[in-house]
Amino acid sequence: MNSYYQFEEFVNKLAEQRIQNRKITMQKSKDILDFFLDELENKENKNFKINSKYISDNFTTLVFAGIDTSSHTAGMAIYCLAKNPHCLVL
Repeated sequence: MNSYYQFEEFVNKLAEQRIQNRKITMQKSKDILDFFLDELENKENKNFKINSKYISDNFTTLVFAGIDTSSHTAGMAIYCLAKNPHCLVL
């Protein structure tokens, strides 16, 4: 099994565990997964359809795209500071 499908399976299991936990404890977190699960449970919102595939696709985007953009941002910050050493003076 390739790593993408392993990650997708992990996210699906995580979502299922969170759904079960929400049913038992009636508590919700304030994270992105609970936002998706709230929308998944929301029957009145007809324009915004969320399913487990949507959740796993978005988590994949956040994890893999976030790594790339964070490294580019940090690299650019270091470059700009190197070019402008006067900004390093406190």
